[in-house]
Amino acid sequence: MKRLLISGICLPLCLVLGGCALFPSALRGMESLALVQALGVDREGDGVRLSMVTAADSSRGEGPVRMSGGGATIADAAEDAASHASEERVFCAHTGYVLLGEESAREDVSAVLRYICRSREIRMDVPLLIVRGASAEEALLRSGGERVGAAELLDALASSAPARLGRELPSVARIAGRLEDGGCALAAAVACTPSSELDGKEQPMTLALVGLAVLRDDRLAAFLGPEDTVGADLLCGAQGVHSFVVTDRAGQRVTLQTAPGRTELNVLRGEDGEPERIEATIRLSAAVVEIDGEGALSDGDYADELAALLERELLRRAGAVLRLERTLGADLLLLRERAGLGAGELLPVRLSAAVRISHANDVRDG
Repeated sequence: MKRLLISGICLPLCLVLGGCALFPSALRGMESLALVQALGVDREGDGVRLSMVTAADSSRGEGPVRMSGGGATIADAAEDAASHASEERVFCAHTGYVLLGEESAREDVSAVLRYICRSREIRMDVPLLIVRGASAEEALLRSGGERVGAAELLDALASSAPARLGRELPSVARIAGRLEDGGCALAAAVACTPSSELDGKEQPMTLALVGLAVLRDDRLAAFLGPEDTVGADLLCGAQGVHSFVVTDRAGQRVTLQTAPGRTELNVLRGEDGEPERIEATIRLSAAVVEIDGEGALSDGDYADELAALLERELLRRAGAVLRLERTLGADLLLLRERAGLGAGELLPVRLSAAVRISHANDVRDG
């Protein structure tokens, strides 16, 4: 009796849980969906140009689907793009990235942020990326090739972001929150560049991380290039892995690579107890990966020289970012908040660095 009862319970469960296998029409419906992985938004006159791409389907030998449409609003442009798609239905709930062209970002980013935050399909934790020197349409529709498209390229960038930028790609939710609270936020910046891979006669385009975009009062205000992005990471915790080239006393180029470190922030207060400045100390270790000549770390003076040269370079890059903060009048890196002071006016920052040369990739150095 118990065995019959269990069989009676399992049969309806199998009918429910095995829907796709028991009802081929449902499976065919899934196959006809265009699962959008990345969206691109650009201003087009008084309207909007929306670009969408799917990932390649290697199991079926199909490349990525690329779509584009225009309209008075983002929703109108999405309908226009979907109306020209070969698939029966465009599905955006799997969207993993939103791109905004540089020209459009300089005008306004708030419309895109509001659209994503109100969308019933697209998650608010998707990264927002600003395309430097091009439109989002160019970045999504021109990058990649027949087998790999923008979606796969963006996945690779997202994986490398913590090491290269010292942070994950900032999300729509975080950017919208920072703009709301302090009027300033950082987004990842990408560029559409020629690929190093050769595909027949034409050189395909790829996407590359090129630093961070500074958003101020709902507009793109500036870019932090590769050097400044390293400086921002150093001030925010030195969590990235970065390479530096210095010149030693013999005129030799020495390449040093840092390991994730830490940044200590302390507040110096006046006699009245009010904060006067922030003291930031960057602490990390570095390995020598290449020397254009002779040089051994068994020589303690030489190791100290390299450490001092690298400390000087760290302070130069971090100082450049602090000067940009002063120019914009905004706490880009939230140093006050990180130091436990909360929001308020910018404070002077005194920088120092402490570098330890950990090892060299040379058996002669032990």
